[in-house]
Amino acid sequence: MITLSKLRRKPRHFRAFTGLTPFEFDALLVELTPVYKAALTQRSQTPDRLRDAGAGHPFALGLRERLLMGLIYLHLSVSQTLLSYLFDLDESNISRELRLRLLPVLQSVLPTPLSEAYFDIYLAPAYTEFTVDAWSLNLYLWGYLAGRK
Repeated sequence: MITLSKLRRKPRHFRAFTGLTPFEFDALLVELTPVYKAALTQRSQTPDRLRDAGAGHPFALGLRERLLMGLIYLHLSVSQTLLSYLFDLDESNISRELRLRLLPVLQSVLPTPLSEAYFDIYLAPAYTEFTVDAWSLNLYLWGYLAGRK
Protein backbone atom coordinates (compact mmCIF):
# COMPACT_ATOMS: atom_id res chain seq x y z
CA MET A 1 0.00 0.00 0.00
CA ILE A 2 1.28 3.42 -0.90
CA THR A 3 1.23 6.01 1.87
CA LEU A 4 1.85 9.71 2.08
CA SER A 5 4.65 9.26 4.60
CA LYS A 6 6.51 6.87 2.25
CA LEU A 7 6.31 9.31 -0.63
CA ARG A 8 7.31 12.29 1.51
CA ARG A 9 10.64 10.62 2.27
CA LYS A 10 11.53 10.83 -1.43
CA PRO A 11 10.58 14.28 -2.79
CA ARG A 12 11.65 13.38 -6.32
CA HIS A 13 9.24 10.42 -6.35
CA PHE A 14 6.55 12.57 -4.72
CA ARG A 15 6.81 15.07 -7.57
CA ALA A 16 6.84 12.28 -10.19
CA PHE A 17 3.65 10.76 -8.76
CA THR A 18 1.67 13.94 -8.06
CA GLY A 19 3.25 16.73 -10.08
CA LEU A 20 3.68 18.72 -6.85
CA THR A 21 6.37 19.13 -4.23
CA PRO A 22 5.45 18.16 -0.66
CA PHE A 23 5.24 21.87 0.24
CA GLU A 24 2.84 22.54 -2.66
CA PHE A 25 0.82 19.48 -1.63
CA ASP A 26 0.44 20.88 1.91
CA ALA A 27 -0.62 24.27 0.55
CA LEU A 28 -3.19 22.60 -1.69
CA LEU A 29 -4.47 20.53 1.22
CA VAL A 30 -4.96 23.66 3.34
CA GLU A 31 -6.87 25.32 0.49
CA LEU A 32 -8.89 22.20 -0.33
CA THR A 33 -10.00 21.19 3.18
CA PRO A 34 -12.73 23.83 3.79
CA VAL A 35 -14.05 23.55 0.23
CA TYR A 36 -14.19 19.75 0.49
CA LYS A 37 -15.96 19.82 3.86
CA ALA A 38 -18.47 22.37 2.56
CA ALA A 39 -19.18 20.18 -0.48
CA LEU A 40 -19.70 17.13 1.76
CA THR A 41 -22.04 19.09 4.02
CA GLN A 42 -24.04 20.40 1.07
CA ARG A 43 -24.25 16.92 -0.42
CA SER A 44 -25.45 15.40 2.85
CA GLN A 45 -28.23 17.97 3.30
CA THR A 46 -30.27 17.18 0.23
CA PRO A 47 -34.01 16.92 0.91
CA ASP A 48 -34.46 13.56 -0.84
CA ARG A 49 -31.86 11.85 1.34
CA LEU A 50 -32.91 8.47 2.79
CA ARG A 51 -30.32 8.18 5.58
CA ASP A 52 -29.20 10.64 8.21
CA ALA A 53 -26.14 12.78 7.57
CA GLY A 54 -23.05 10.98 8.82
CA ALA A 55 -24.68 7.56 8.67
CA GLY A 56 -22.74 4.82 6.99
CA HIS A 57 -19.23 3.51 7.22
CA PRO A 58 -16.48 6.09 7.79
CA PHE A 59 -13.88 6.71 5.10
CA ALA A 60 -10.99 4.24 5.12
CA LEU A 61 -8.54 6.97 4.10
CA GLY A 62 -8.16 10.47 5.43
CA LEU A 63 -8.44 13.53 3.23
CA ARG A 64 -4.64 13.67 2.81
CA GLU A 65 -4.50 10.18 1.33
CA ARG A 66 -7.59 10.78 -0.79
CA LEU A 67 -6.02 13.95 -2.18
CA LEU A 68 -2.85 11.98 -2.92
CA MET A 69 -4.96 9.38 -4.72
CA GLY A 70 -6.72 12.05 -6.79
CA LEU A 71 -3.48 13.76 -7.75
CA ILE A 72 -1.89 10.47 -8.79
CA TYR A 73 -5.00 9.71 -10.85
CA LEU A 74 -4.87 13.09 -12.59
CA HIS A 75 -1.11 13.35 -13.04
CA LEU A 76 -0.29 9.81 -14.16
CA SER A 77 -3.63 8.92 -15.79
CA VAL A 78 -3.63 5.52 -14.12
CA SER A 79 -6.64 3.26 -13.99
CA GLN A 80 -8.89 3.01 -10.99
CA THR A 81 -7.96 -0.67 -10.79
CA LEU A 82 -4.33 0.23 -10.16
CA LEU A 83 -5.38 2.84 -7.59
CA SER A 84 -7.44 0.21 -5.80
CA TYR A 85 -4.31 -1.93 -5.40
CA LEU A 86 -2.09 1.00 -4.43
CA PHE A 87 -4.46 2.29 -1.75
CA ASP A 88 -6.02 -1.04 -0.70
CA LEU A 89 -9.58 0.01 -1.54
CA ASP A 90 -12.33 -1.42 -3.70
CA GLU A 91 -12.68 -0.02 -7.21
CA SER A 92 -16.20 1.17 -6.47
CA ASN A 93 -14.91 3.24 -3.54
CA ILE A 94 -12.22 4.77 -5.74
CA SER A 95 -14.74 5.58 -8.46
CA ARG A 96 -17.25 7.07 -6.03
CA GLU A 97 -14.63 9.21 -4.30
CA LEU A 98 -13.17 10.55 -7.52
CA ARG A 99 -16.39 11.07 -9.47
CA LEU A 100 -18.69 12.38 -6.76
CA ARG A 101 -16.47 14.08 -4.21
CA LEU A 102 -12.84 14.78 -4.99
CA LEU A 103 -12.60 15.68 -8.68
CA PRO A 104 -15.39 18.30 -8.67
CA VAL A 105 -13.78 19.99 -5.67
CA LEU A 106 -10.29 19.77 -7.18
CA GLN A 107 -11.58 21.29 -10.40
CA SER A 108 -12.85 24.29 -8.45
CA VAL A 109 -9.59 24.68 -6.47
CA LEU A 110 -6.88 23.82 -9.00
CA PRO A 111 -6.15 25.99 -12.03
CA THR A 112 -7.33 23.31 -14.46
CA PRO A 113 -8.89 23.82 -17.89
CA LEU A 114 -12.61 23.43 -18.11
CA SER A 115 -13.93 20.13 -19.33
CA GLU A 116 -15.72 21.86 -22.20
CA ALA A 117 -12.40 23.17 -23.49
CA TYR A 118 -10.96 19.65 -23.27
CA PHE A 119 -13.83 18.22 -25.28
CA ASP A 120 -13.63 21.02 -27.84
CA ILE A 121 -9.95 20.33 -28.47
CA TYR A 122 -9.80 16.54 -28.36
CA LEU A 123 -13.18 15.46 -29.69
CA ALA A 124 -13.45 17.80 -32.67
CA PRO A 125 -12.77 15.92 -35.89
CA ALA A 126 -9.59 16.87 -37.69
CA TYR A 127 -10.01 18.26 -41.17
CA THR A 128 -7.28 16.04 -42.59
CA GLU A 129 -9.37 12.94 -41.88
CA PHE A 130 -11.63 13.72 -44.79
CA THR A 131 -8.77 13.95 -47.27
CA VAL A 132 -7.43 10.57 -46.10
CA ASP A 133 -10.83 9.00 -46.76
CA ALA A 134 -10.89 10.53 -50.22
CA TRP A 135 -7.41 9.14 -50.96
CA SER A 136 -8.37 5.62 -49.92
CA LEU A 137 -11.38 5.68 -52.23
CA ASN A 138 -9.31 7.04 -55.12
CA LEU A 139 -6.58 4.43 -54.61
CA TYR A 140 -9.15 1.67 -54.72
CA LEU A 141 -10.71 3.06 -57.86
CA TRP A 142 -7.30 3.34 -59.52
CA GLY A 143 -6.74 -0.34 -58.87
CA TYR A 144 -3.90 -0.19 -56.37
CA LEU A 145 -5.94 -1.84 -53.65
CA ALA A 146 -7.60 -4.26 -56.05
CA GLY A 147 -4.27 -5.82 -57.09
CA ARG A 148 -4.28 -4.44 -60.64
CA LYS A 149 -1.25 -2.89 -62.25
